[in-house]
Amino acid sequence: VARVATPPTCEAWIAYAEKTTVDKLQRVVVEAVRLQEQGHRDVLPPLPIEPSPETQALLDEALARMGRTPDSVPPCALPGTQAATPESEPDLPRVPSLPLQVRHASSRHMRIRLSSDLYEMVNRTLRMAEVALGGQATRSQCIELLLNHFLATWATEAAKAAREHPILERDSWQCTTPGCTYRASMHGHHLLFQSQGGGDEPGNQSTVCACHHLQGIHAGRIRARGQAPDGIVWEMGIRPDGVPTRVYLNDTLVA
Repeated sequence: VARVATPPTCEAWIAYAEKTTVDKLQRVVVEAVRLQEQGHRDVLPPLPIEPSPETQALLDEALARMGRTPDSVPPCALPGTQAATPESEPDLPRVPSLPLQVRHASSRHMRIRLSSDLYEMVNRTLRMAEVALGGQATRSQCIELLLNHFLATWATEAAKAAREHPILERDSWQCTTPGCTYRASMHGHHLLFQSQGGGDEPGNQSTVCACHHLQGIHAGRIRARGQAPDGIVWEMGIRPDGVPTRVYLNDTLVA
């Protein structure tokens, strides 16, 4: 946050940082840095907006379990949505909706931890790539060659997987539980359980990792309800009396 906060925007950035996950905050800051490099001096974080009536009803119900009232909770930011700029600051640029992948503008090196045997295999492969490029290629050019070859080899399989698993593709093959960035052992979770009449429509399904699905939701430690992908209310850390310790709208902390 210190990289992008300026005196006119400092309080807004602090308030936003306190209500979002580290992963999302990092992506937003990276995009804000990019806008500043384009000449924008002051960049605000995404402004909060009111949730839909259906989502607000679920939030009110979750907050009631915590003994909170709706008036005590600030508005929440829905991903991919921009609110109007306040009239008092009409010239401040907005942070646009983030793409699925964001290039880290300030990064010059990439560190990847590998086991010793895998490290040797990668080194041999990079040397082969260097030979294929005429023996004078840089390490980054060798890596780019490997990535392009990987994409060319697996593009058909990737397209097939996207067709066969549209929910996972929509959610970027990543767990949607607040704060989780896991990308392995993904499950398609029905927000309204099938045993309770929930259907297979996309809005009733969200991607969660096996741990959060089995040990969280189905173990009664997490409740997830609402409309996917941008209107899910998460009740986390549910105590034995049914009261959650935290409530999120998507990955934005509400209470």
